[in-house]
Formats: sequence, C-alpha cells, structure tokens
Amino acid sequence: MNGIHYNYKECVNCDSWRMARVNCKQYKCELEGHKNMDIILQIKEELKVEKWQVEAAVKLIDEGNTIPFISRYRKEVTGSLNDEQLRDLHERLTYLRNLEEKKEQVLKSIEEQGQLTDELKEKILAAQTLVVVEDLYRPYRPKRKTRASVAKEKWKESEFVKKLKHIRVNRAVYLSAI
Repeated sequence: MNGIHYNYKECVNCDSWRMARVNCKQYKCELEGHKNMDIILQIKEELKVEKWQVEAAVKLIDEGNTIPFISRYRKEVTGSLNDEQLRDLHERLTYLRNLEEKKEQVLKSIEEQGQLTDELKEKILAAQTLVVVEDLYRPYRPKRKTRASVAKEKWKESEFVKKLKHIRVNRAVYLSAI
C-alpha cells in the first residue's frame, strides 16, 4: 500500500484531531494543519450535515470503502447518510483535494521561476475553483518546446541570420549616407 492517503492525527497547534497526509513508503506522517479541516467544514456547509458525519464518511472513504458499502453497512457510523449525500461528499472531497494540490503545484512552480508576489500568492490561495487557479497560472506556465519552436530558436541563433542582420544594418547606413 504505497502512496499517499489521509488519516486522522492530533494537530500540534491546537490539540484537536485533524486530517493528516500519510506517506506509506516512509511511514512518516505530515500534519497539514487546518487545510483538510477547512475542506471538511466546507463540505459540511455545502451538504448541510453535521461535522462528525463528514469526518466519519471521509475516514471510511480514505480507508478504501465504496459508497454503496458505506451507505448500506456503515449507516450507524455516518449518521444514516444516503447514497446521494455520500456521492456528493466524495465528489466534493476529491475536487477540493485536487484543488489544494493544484494550488501547491502552481505556487511551487511560480516560486521556482522567482515571480511569486504576495498579491499573487493571496489570489491563488483564495481561489475557490480549479478554473481560477489555471487562469492565474496561465501567464507563468512554462511554454512547451515543440520541434517548430526548437527550429525557430536554432534559426535565430544561426550565423546566416546574423549576417543578414549585419547586411541590413550596413545597407541602411549606406542609404542614409546618400
């Protein structure tokens, strides 16, 4: 069971239980602060259910249980959440986790380029959808190298182009002297 999954760990900041990312390869838990708690609270508000129900459902989903199994055989754990609520919860949970990962990736990429400002960082962290994050990232996204772009770069660097530029400059000087 290599990879990353989520589990509950005690938060070092406030002594409450929070979701933590667990890396199974290293058997090392990294507390993610309150990010996942924010996700749980957001799902709670959207679905209008209790916080403990969302936490229990997230724990069961992270353990690998399917939605039908949770709905049929773990009703007492989730407080009788039905199939539809569990599916909505699972979809939102996946989307919000992907959103957080994308935000981290975008921030890291822009920071490596040395173009990350405090204002841009705040906008990215405040983004509520993947579309907004992508729109903010678009000007900083590295350009793809295609065969055509490589050929154009080589053409611009070639000796022939340098000679052409030199000839044009000399011609312009010659014509201006006449």
